[in-house]
Amino acid sequence: MAIKLREKLNNVDTFTVGGSDIARGKCVVLNGGVLEASGANAAKFAGITTEVGYADRDVLVAGGGSVVLALAADGSIAEGDWLVSDADGKVDTADAASQGTVQYFVGYALKGSSAEDQLIPVVVWPMRVDNPAP
Repeated sequence: MAIKLREKLNNVDTFTVGGSDIARGKCVVLNGGVLEASGANAAKFAGITTEVGYADRDVLVAGGGSVVLALAADGSIAEGDWLVSDADGKVDTADAASQGTVQYFVGYALKGSSAEDQLIPVVVWPMRVDNPAP
């Protein structure tokens, strides 16, 4: 059975966008009380935009437990991969665990990607994974 590209927004909130527009489907962080596109493996993940966020205006953001369409960083995401934000706020497959390296997961993929900027369904499931040294 094929997975249809649908969103199920269970947990949403509106936030004010900072000084730059943010594309639909990008991971976002709160910085000084306003939203910005997330950087790589960002700790202050607030959710994924459900629409284009225009500078200095409010945007709807999907939070934990929602299924949202997110922009893929590349074509190598597989169904079920745990995801992190890349440097541009797109979702990317999390690296293998490395002792002493913290990863900030944003969720997991319900469908794989075949190209950069493809919208893929993601379950938003933010968590910090510490990978402590033994």
